[in-house]
Amino acid sequence: MSKRIPYISIFLVLAAVCSVLFTGCSNSLQSQSASRTELVMNTVATITLYGEQAQEGVNAAFQKAKDLENILSSQNEKSELYQVNQTAYDHAVEVSDTLFTVTQRSLQYCRETDGALDCTIGKINDLWGFGTSNARLPSEEEITPLLVYKGYEQIELNEENQTIRFLNPNIQLDFGATAKGFAADEIKKMLVEEYGITCGLINLGGNIITIGSKYDGQPWGIGITDPNDTTKAISTEYITNATAVTSGNYERYFIQDGVRYHHILDPKTGYPANSGLCSTTIITENSMLADALSTATYVMGLEKSYAYIESLDHVEAIFITDDGTVVKTSGITDDTFEVVS
Repeated sequence: MSKRIPYISIFLVLAAVCSVLFTGCSNSLQSQSASRTELVMNTVATITLYGEQAQEGVNAAFQKAKDLENILSSQNEKSELYQVNQTAYDHAVEVSDTLFTVTQRSLQYCRETDGALDCTIGKINDLWGFGTSNARLPSEEEITPLLVYKGYEQIELNEENQTIRFLNPNIQLDFGATAKGFAADEIKKMLVEEYGITCGLINLGGNIITIGSKYDGQPWGIGITDPNDTTKAISTEYITNATAVTSGNYERYFIQDGVRYHHILDPKTGYPANSGLCSTTIITENSMLADALSTATYVMGLEKSYAYIESLDHVEAIFITDDGTVVKTSGITDDTFEVVS
């Protein structure tokens, strides 16, 4: 009989799903601090803020995350994206500003990574059932008909009418590799502009984004999880006003017949990517970009990913190979990675 390990339990999520471990501010600002942990966007999120409106900011941040989940979830039958996926092959569907923006930008990342990221493989993701109680190993006969080469090229966007249309019946949008990053960026923008937050840390299930530096002016210490022991950090990096996003094969998976199947699928095969990497972390300014690149580079593998990240300005990466080797791009030094607003 096959052994199957379900992908999620609250204990395991709290201990391991967060792709990074981090250090926070000290107790000296507890009177002006607020923190909350909650399950949202299909992950455990922790938001910690400092300042006079910290509590109000935390409340607003979680509400913002829930509002975005109601738009961008591919699993919630009441979400806008779910409804679009049911009807957009029949005819062009007018969508909200948020859904159009996320779709447009996600498709851009698909093109720029030459399909290593492909947000149109939603039907294949559904077959695997990662993140649900129905995770399973689908058959080749189920996967093959749904493989669409560069499916992202078969989405028709009309910017003037703000509509989306699918040109192939086998594609379905899934923003699992971009939605949390988009949400982190939007939450940070709201907190800074509307609540005057200058010190804080947002952790959406491993999508880390910092607001400024810590209360004492020091950078935030971000520990990169050791894939072989998720209770430990294999490397610590320091960032200010930046984001760090990790994709790893230890986050969502099940085991069947002694084989571990993880959730990062190769769009070309429809099966979990087997690129020689077990973790990729992207450090940059924009969390949606980091989210997309952490997935794409995992699929691309070390050599191609390293060259690609080196070609980008203000983007750095930390790769961990299957044998535990840590490889960092040239811009990661002992200095703090900082984005100056």
